[in-house]
Amino acid sequence: TSSTTADYGLGMSSGRLHANADNTSTLTARSGTSPLYNTLEPFIATVTREQAVSGPVEIFANSASVATGTSSNTALNAASTFGIGNHPSGTVNSQLSGRIAEVLVFSEILTDTERQRVESYLAIKYGITRNVASLSASEQDYLASDGATVFFDWDENTTYRHDIAGIGRDDGSCLTQKKSKSENNDAIVTMEVTSFNNDNSFMMWANDNAPMEDSENVEFNSAQVKSRLNREWRIQETGTVGTSTITFELENITGPSGLGTNNLNQVVMLVDTDGDFTTGATIIEPLSIDAENKTATFSYNFTDGQYFTLGSYEKYALPIELISFSATALENQVYIRWTTASEENNSYYSVERSENGETFESIGEMEGAGTSTSIRNYRFTDRSPIQGRSYYRLKQVDFNGNYSYSQIEGVLIVAKDEYRLNLRPNPVAKNEILTIEYSLPSNLNYTNHATISILDLRGIVMLREKVQQNGQALTVEVADFSDGVYLVVLEASDGRKTTKRLIISK
Repeated sequence: TSSTTADYGLGMSSGRLHANADNTSTLTARSGTSPLYNTLEPFIATVTREQAVSGPVEIFANSASVATGTSSNTALNAASTFGIGNHPSGTVNSQLSGRIAEVLVFSEILTDTERQRVESYLAIKYGITRNVASLSASEQDYLASDGATVFFDWDENTTYRHDIAGIGRDDGSCLTQKKSKSENNDAIVTMEVTSFNNDNSFMMWANDNAPMEDSENVEFNSAQVKSRLNREWRIQETGTVGTSTITFELENITGPSGLGTNNLNQVVMLVDTDGDFTTGATIIEPLSIDAENKTATFSYNFTDGQYFTLGSYEKYALPIELISFSATALENQVYIRWTTASEENNSYYSVERSENGETFESIGEMEGAGTSTSIRNYRFTDRSPIQGRSYYRLKQVDFNGNYSYSQIEGVLIVAKDEYRLNLRPNPVAKNEILTIEYSLPSNLNYTNHATISILDLRGIVMLREKVQQNGQALTVEVADFSDGVYLVVLEASDGRKTTKRLIISK
């Protein structure tokens, strides 16, 4: 309501959740300063109020209690208006700067089980992992709308309780979730089905929160595969879901990006019944791969209690530990540099060039270091580069003939001048400073026109700076950025753009 004496509701200010559940203008409950909830991560906020003398008021975030207070025996009947995301009065400065996916309002206080049913529905629908560590054993489960069917059993999934997500059908809550992925930043698995035949049919999955990669993990049948991801997932199926498609996003995994790149055609999904992939694991070939976006998609009909992870037919997918690789155009030449921290059985490098980014040819070779644990720097100069846009990559060849490719670096040469955009370090950790090196053709009027922008993958501009002096560098603190993938764009006054992919890690 717009009245200053009866302004009750659920809200957020400076990242803290608060509730007023009385006919007053005073907050009856407010969460603390840690954690805060204005972190651009989705979450479920719930407030309950019991109408009684000193009736309890409680705020929950992702099912965990984060604030308590007391209200009175007064009925909340003074309000004459209802608002979502805004104060009913346009003159009151209480607009929510955020996104609201769904609002549920009940006319009486929910029991713990009823709240569990509602929050389970929301968690599955939006890929949110409930925070249930402080709850009783029965309240930790993901519960169907009927109050009896358990979609995710907390005790059954011991250690596999991270990045919980699910697809399924629950007619009692009008939920038909055909595609889902955990909203957590480190989640890489998306599952999808075309339809469900029966009510209360669900498939949930979660992982063991192990480090994504560990080169020492040999829990696989070496006669079948040669390497695997260290993290693994467990399935809980209720009813019959049938065949689903499973897509792994591998952009931030060592193998599919950088020198030592895995051939995505060699990646397979391993499915096992006991969580030990050494023997008995079923190998599933990919249904499709996307080399540009670094994804691999599989089709499989899981059953309850199965485990899965990714493997590869390639051994030692990362024989080279690459620190940096760059291709820089300057004075009508392209300078190619790379640095390695270690090498294993490395015979030689072939520097390859392409006009279209797809068909490459070798323009020179350099001898590798064999096996080395020291830092080594390499340089190669293309003295007759292609005018206009061209692309460069490294081909690394082992002594046994196996080979792998680096990421592709693009340059643009116009009228013996260059567009150059280089990011270092990349990936960049939050406690590091990002340096953006750039240059534009000298004949461009770049002053007050050329810009450097950082965008997230939704296209939202996170930072934009005007180019003040050509051929210089811009430093950026990334501590306030969320972990993930961004695009850095150098846009000149003539409308030409050069884009590099940036990875920000913890």
